Amino acid sequence: MKKLFALVLSFCLCLTMCPKVFADENENIIKNGNFINGTEPWYINKKDNTNGVVEVTNEGAQFKVTQTNGNPWELGLHQGQLVLEDGSKYILSFEAKVDSDIEKTLRVVVENQDPNWEKNLEEYVNLSNEFQKFTETAADAVANGELDGAGFARQFLADQRWITKLMNDEQDDIRPCILCHNGCFNMCHYKGVPNDQDLSDSLHLARCAVNAETMQWNKHYIKKTTSPKTVHIIGGGIGGMEAARVLKLRGHNPIIHEKSGELGGAFIAASAESYKGKLRDLLAWYIRKMDKLGIEVRLNDEIKDVSAFGKEPVIIATGAIPRLLKRVPGYEKMVEACEYLRGSKGVGQTVAVIGGGLTGSEIAYELALQGKNPVIVEMKDDLISQKGVCLANSSYLREWFELHKVPVYLETTLKEVKDGAIVCTGKDGKDIEIKCDSVISCAGYIPAPVAEKGGKRHLVGDCDKVGNLRTVVWNAYETAMKI
Repeated sequence: MKKLFALVLSFCLCLTMCPKVFADENENIIKNGNFINGTEPWYINKKDNTNGVVEVTNEGAQFKVTQTNGNPWELGLHQGQLVLEDGSKYILSFEAKVDSDIEKTLRVVVENQDPNWEKNLEEYVNLSNEFQKFTETAADAVANGELDGAGFARQFLADQRWITKLMNDEQDDIRPCILCHNGCFNMCHYKGVPNDQDLSDSLHLARCAVNAETMQWNKHYIKKTTSPKTVHIIGGGIGGMEAARVLKLRGHNPIIHEKSGELGGAFIAASAESYKGKLRDLLAWYIRKMDKLGIEVRLNDEIKDVSAFGKEPVIIATGAIPRLLKRVPGYEKMVEACEYLRGSKGVGQTVAVIGGGLTGSEIAYELALQGKNPVIVEMKDDLISQKGVCLANSSYLREWFELHKVPVYLETTLKEVKDGAIVCTGKDGKDIEIKCDSVISCAGYIPAPVAEKGGKRHLVGDCDKVGNLRTVVWNAYETAMKI
């Protein structure tokens, strides 16, 4: 017998989620559960005297309450006319987080619409400031005899032992796939170039950016040292931590010297956008690895003279510094990309993004998701016109900007930054004035080693040559294997 049910999700503060209800045959009964089509056909239920909205971002629906009336469930999403059948089993699945360091509670209700709104499910789940998935996972379903098996793909490239770790309750030790495609499917496309990649990438499409060993077993493997050394690593970003990890596994004694008060380096900014949870997972994995392997980390320890380490090997992983457009009048009015990403400088409603490479395009995307009005200025004839970015990622951004009518000025150079506007020169040689509240500079980066390489001094990552996560991880792995 089929009956009509309703799903109610209510909350009193700010959260983001993406709900699904799956039937036995894996059909999603919830309509528009990923909110791609806005909030239709969801009904927004708001209590009296409550000021709040439900906004759609790339992550799902976001509840925002600015004023409450004391009722613990002030704002809710409701979807009715869900046809469920007696005797069938259904799985409710959703991801949610709260934009606060204080845990909050989400109320989840499934109730029979006819005749008396009888509650068949009423759960209260505690949320943190990181996305959590509330559902039965594939592992649980297999363990309970509900599934015979579950298939996965790219996660095996990042960590071949992830199923074993899952079985051994070692989930925190699983190296996450970050969905970058830089090693497994590195086919780069931009205007005039159907596929810009090295022949080695064309021949090896199953390698992994975050795991240098995957499908490179013949040259990338841990070989124990016969001469253990203390190795000083200057810089605690991804490159420094990967080098330390490999050195420790080989039997060396690595020491990380990090000038700031936290590990992560430029990757903290690189993983800051709302849609980069997988990158934050990878950063957390590396930090856990430093602790688990017992690697000595010295924070707030800036090294300016490597000669203090004498004859001991030194790996320099100090990254790069932003390229400043000092020849542009008013350049000091701009916000540098990492300053924006790390929250040290805010921006207004209409924001000019100078530079339409990957960094600039991702920032413009994030600004648009926040409800701001980005304007992209790029000197080349296409966005993300660069090697090392998979066409799946770059094409999505180009098409998203076109779909959402984000202004993009190609073959255009910045001439001046003024208060409330920028002046640019178009490809026809004519000047264009673009009104804006803020300007973000994404003009690239310059290697910044604290010392030159040579002898027992090795450079790793962007301080040697600016690249991407793959070049950093692989370079760090290979450098650590040479010591």
